[in-house]
Amino acid sequence: MAADGVRGQVAVSVNLDAETLWLGLFAESVRMPKTLSMGEYGPRHGLQRVLYALARHDVQATFFIPGRVAELYPDEVRAIRDAGHEIGLRGYQGESLGQMPEAAQAQCLTRALDALGHVTKERPAGFRAPLGEVSLTTLRLVQDEGFLYSSSLHGDDRPYRLASGLLELPWHWELYDLPYFVFNYNPALPQGQGRIAPYRGVLQNWLDELQAYRREGLFYQLVVTPQAIGTPGRIPLFEAMLDAMGHAGVQTLGEIARRS
Repeated sequence: MAADGVRGQVAVSVNLDAETLWLGLFAESVRMPKTLSMGEYGPRHGLQRVLYALARHDVQATFFIPGRVAELYPDEVRAIRDAGHEIGLRGYQGESLGQMPEAAQAQCLTRALDALGHVTKERPAGFRAPLGEVSLTTLRLVQDEGFLYSSSLHGDDRPYRLASGLLELPWHWELYDLPYFVFNYNPALPQGQGRIAPYRGVLQNWLDELQAYRREGLFYQLVVTPQAIGTPGRIPLFEAMLDAMGHAGVQTLGEIARRS
């Protein structure tokens, strides 16, 4: 059931996964510096371009950050906080929480919260699961930890409440930069895709969806990853979307959750 009064809202969220994206997908990447370097590019280079674009367009975004990334890149995480952006939690290190026993999931959440809080000195209101699957147990643990909302599922085009009462702010793959731009040839991610999508086509996809979401009064969430969107040739796509959204209409996920 859609949350009352939530129509035609727009948000930008940023997954600062860094190396944890690859560590979560392929455990063997811990010994693969070339693969890990794609993740390192995000906080070291792509993040600065993303932050600059958001500042230039006067947009506040929601950044989901794994605990391990906060430990590896504390200065970058503090820069996000100091710029006024919302910071949410994205697990600890790319783990597939839904495949873990309940006790291990709880321990992971505690470790991740401690690591992120040590850097930000704040308690996150929002949670987004890493790329792996979640379970009903995961969502219950998230609620038990006192999170205001989750943004992990895909079950609606508007914010909605789960059976447990937890507010879900959904996202969708077609509005996520990673499937278009990540390149990993062994194995391909997603399966069958081994080449980077044409930039103008991706931008048109996002613009078409924005127009349709606004026409129907839905909740539009663009999700980007600094290691994907933060290259010199792709950051103009992000800026074009910020122009199309209009800074006055963009809210953080926390703002939307508190009004839902």
